[in-house]
Amino acid sequence: MAQVSININGRQYGISCDDGQEQRVRDLATYINASVGDIASAGAAQNEAHLLVLAALVLTDEVFELKEKNKTLNTEIERLTAEKDIPVVTPDSTTDTVEQEPEETDKIETPAEIIYQGLSPEDEATIRKAVDHLRKRVEKLTQSLQDVA
Repeated sequence: MAQVSININGRQYGISCDDGQEQRVRDLATYINASVGDIASAGAAQNEAHLLVLAALVLTDEVFELKEKNKTLNTEIERLTAEKDIPVVTPDSTTDTVEQEPEETDKIETPAEIIYQGLSPEDEATIRKAVDHLRKRVEKLTQSLQDVA
């Protein structure tokens, strides 16, 4: 385990983390400290404990909003894929192959042209990028809340 010293609202805290995660913990602490600073400068807190509770509420609200956006995007992806009749492929899905008798194979006609009816590559890339961005933000905020606890 690695040890990291972080500063939140002018106080030093020693934090244990997995090896290689030191910079991430520092980045999370910087984010938390900025949130605490914003609340402190607004004069909304009565004392330091109140300030830290308000910061925790603000950061948790961000996490909840991001989770809701992530859920909304996933629902939209499911709707769009269902609308376009695109099969959803999961890493653990398998395909079964059925062997046909030779005379049955001769009867199958191959279409002259196969037309892709799914999302455009640009739309897929945009959705993939948005979901990945939201996933990273949710993970970052979740980790910061776990570190504070």
